[in-house]
Amino acid sequence: MGGVGLGLAIGGAVVLASSLWMALESITISADPLGNAPKWLSVALVALAVLVAGMVVGVMAVLTRRGRALGALALIAGIALAPILSGLATTFGADDLQSRARQQLQSGAGVGLERAVKALGELGVPEGPVRALLGQ
Repeated sequence: MGGVGLGLAIGGAVVLASSLWMALESITISADPLGNAPKWLSVALVALAVLVAGMVVGVMAVLTRRGRALGALALIAGIALAPILSGLATTFGADDLQSRARQQLQSGAGVGLERAVKALGELGVPEGPVRALLGQ
């Protein structure tokens, strides 16, 4: 009984962390910014339910003294492993999301600057000083 709880707790923790990572990976700067993030967050919710089920089975194993050590490990996995893995996935996923957003914004920034220079040129502002100010 404790082994089942341990397997559910570890599996739930790993799937929870990986689905949080994938939810952050699917966010982009586009017409559909969330992409598949809601689907991955649904997977995270199911993984959280599996994790809780593993912890419940672990408690039952400890209380009934059937696989007490494995039941205790299931509780430890649910209490310690899940937050650690989820925190790491969120931290590294957010860093990756930030760098990807910077790249997407920088690739589109040149087009916006060119439009601004042209618009200012149409208003009679010379391009030379504007380009020097913008660093082009």
